[in-house]
Amino acid sequence: MSDRSANPAPAATPASGSVPAAASGAAPRALFFPEAPPPPWAHGVRLGLLLLVWGWALLILAGPLLIPADTAPDLTGIVGRYDNPEVIGEMNPLARFVYWMGDVNCHQIHERSFTLHDNQFPFCARCTAIFVGLALGLSLNLYLRWDPSLWLLLVALVPIGLDGGIQLVTGYESTNLRRAVTGLIAGGFTGLALEFIVREMLAPRPPLPPAWREISPVGCDDGASSGEVGDENGE
Repeated sequence: MSDRSANPAPAATPASGSVPAAASGAAPRALFFPEAPPPPWAHGVRLGLLLLVWGWALLILAGPLLIPADTAPDLTGIVGRYDNPEVIGEMNPLARFVYWMGDVNCHQIHERSFTLHDNQFPFCARCTAIFVGLALGLSLNLYLRWDPSLWLLLVALVPIGLDGGIQLVTGYESTNLRRAVTGLIAGGFTGLALEFIVREMLAPRPPLPPAWREISPVGCDDGASSGEVGDENGE
């Protein structure tokens, strides 16, 4: 047996400037994210979002109690227009803010709104339920940590779409109970999805594969890299 067959040639080592085999394709998503745990303020962001959503929902629910009785008995208007400046302008600053938001962003039709303390709520029954459902869904998923599917979210929007859509194009008139139930369903599942999105945004990124840790995605010397590749290819 010859020495050549007894002593196989050593494996070829890659050139110093060559790109690892794992890096020959497109850059993985992990390349562009740092190897770091969630930032220390991640929990504060989630808590702040929870307080913001609940604060807004409770402000809407408490709206009729923030003003004297019979101050806002009928706020019927049109979406996108400030319809009741003479009524809202006389309110205290906190009530004025929430009622102004409702006046501009909701139709506030009296027959489609709840009343309390002889005052109409700042938003209609459906919008009020959506905001309450949003707070409930967000709170629930902080503990369940459930990852909702897109199809389930779309299904959850079907009741509110049917109830509101049929009412819009036909003579059908829904009830405030149906408006509240469909709004709670839509808002609740939206809250679940919102918590999931925020959780994913603040989640720790996966570590980089070893082959990628030696490659810088930005700031590399293009001239040197191209020269080394050219030498390797014999050019």
